[in-house]
Amino acid sequence: MEYHGVAHKRGYGGGKMTQETERYLSRVKLWMFSMPRKTRKGIIQELRSHIVESAQAAGGPEMESTVIAEMDSPRKAAKMYKQIYGYGLPFRILFIFIVIFLSILTVPVWELRFPDFSTGFMFLLLILVLFYIGSKAGKKMALGVGITAMLTRFIFLGLIASGLGEQGIIQGGGGFLFFLSSVLLIPISYLPARALQKWEEKGSYDIPPSNYNETRKCPRCEASISTTSKFCSECGGRVW
Repeated sequence: MEYHGVAHKRGYGGGKMTQETERYLSRVKLWMFSMPRKTRKGIIQELRSHIVESAQAAGGPEMESTVIAEMDSPRKAAKMYKQIYGYGLPFRILFIFIVIFLSILTVPVWELRFPDFSTGFMFLLLILVLFYIGSKAGKKMALGVGITAMLTRFIFLGLIASGLGEQGIIQGGGGFLFFLSSVLLIPISYLPARALQKWEEKGSYDIPPSNYNETRKCPRCEASISTTSKFCSECGGRVW
C-alpha cells in the first residue's frame, strides 16, 4: 500500500525523536486503533519522516515542537487517514452486522405482529447509523452499508411474504413506498459521506510525490524550499 507524502525514514545521525514527537505520534496511533495494523505502521513512519525532515529544514531537532504545533491535532489527523484508508476488517464486519440487524427491524411485518413496534423509528435510526458510518469510515464503506441495507430489506420482506403473502404485510401504495425508501438508503449513506470526504481533503497531507532534490517557492515568503517539504524553512509556514 502506498502512503501520501514522504514514506522513507530520516533521522539526525541515528538520534532519537524528541519526547514531544513520540507523544504526538503515539496519540495519532491511538486514534487510529480501528485501522489495519500495517496501515497504521506506514502512516506513523510517514508522519515521523515529515516531522524530522521539516525540523531539519527549519534548523534542527529543537524545531520539532514548532513543526508539531503547525500540524493537525492527533484526532483530526487520524480522522483524515481513516477517511482515506478505511477501517480494519473487524470493524467493517461489525458495521455490516449492525446495518443488517437494523434493516430487518424496519420491515413493516413488525407492525403487523407487534402493533406497538415503530418501524418508522427504526428506519430513522438506520438512517442515522448509515450517516455515522459513512462520515467515519469513508465513502466506500458508506456505499457498501447502503447497498447492504437495501438488499437486506428486500430479502427479508421476500422471505416473510413467501409465508404470509405480500398483501398481509404491505397494502395499497405501501409496496412502492417500501421500494423507494429502500433504494434511497444508498444515496442517503453515500452522498453525505462523499461531501464530507471532499471537505476533509482540504488541507490534508496529500501531496504529489516528487524528487527530493527539486525545489519550489514558498507561497508565503517565496523562499526556495524542497518540493517534499511541508513547512517553509524560512518563515515556518505550512506549504501543503
